Amino acid sequence: MISNFNSSSEAVIIFQIAGKRCACSVDFIREVAKASSIYKIPSNHPLVEGILNLRGMIIPVIRFSSLLNQNINEQGSNLVLVAHVSSFYVGLLVDHVFKVEKLAVNKDVTEESHNEEHTKEDKDESKQEEVDVSWIPRRFLKEIVKLESGLKCPLLDSKSLSQALWAYVPDKERGE
Repeated sequence: MISNFNSSSEAVIIFQIAGKRCACSVDFIREVAKASSIYKIPSNHPLVEGILNLRGMIIPVIRFSSLLNQNINEQGSNLVLVAHVSSFYVGLLVDHVFKVEKLAVNKDVTEESHNEEHTKEDKDESKQEEVDVSWIPRRFLKEIVKLESGLKCPLLDSKSLSQALWAYVPDKERGE
C-alpha cells in the first residue's frame, strides 16, 4: 500500500540499514550523531552495541539492523540516529543517512488507481518501482510512502519502534 500524506509538512529522514533504504518520521529522531566514541559494555545484551556520551548525555546504542532481524554486522557503521523513546533517548546504529525529505502531496490517487488505460511500459515501470518490505518485521512497518523526489520508501512505525526500544532504556531511568 502506497500512501501519500495530506499534509505537505510531514517530513521523514531517509537512511540505510543493512544495505536497505527506509525512512522514519523526523519527529521520532532527535539528531544524527557520529558513532566514533561508542563504549563497549561487557555482558551486555547482543543488540546493544554500547553506550554513547553525547554532550554529557549517556545513551544506549542499539544495532538497528539486528532489531529488524537483519543479522548483518555493519563494521563500517559510524552513524547513530538518536531516537526519542518516551522522555529518554536511544541511539540506533545505521549504515548511512541520506537526507530529510517531505512526503509527496497526494493530488489524485483515486484517479491513478482507477485509470485502466495503462500502456505496457507503464505496467513494466510500476513493477520496477515496487518496494521490497519483506525484510522489515510487520509490526515495524507503517506503510510505503512516496517522497517529493518520487522515491518510494518503507516508512517505519515510530510508535512500535519506541515500544521495542523501551526495553533498552536503563532501569534507573524507567524508575524501576
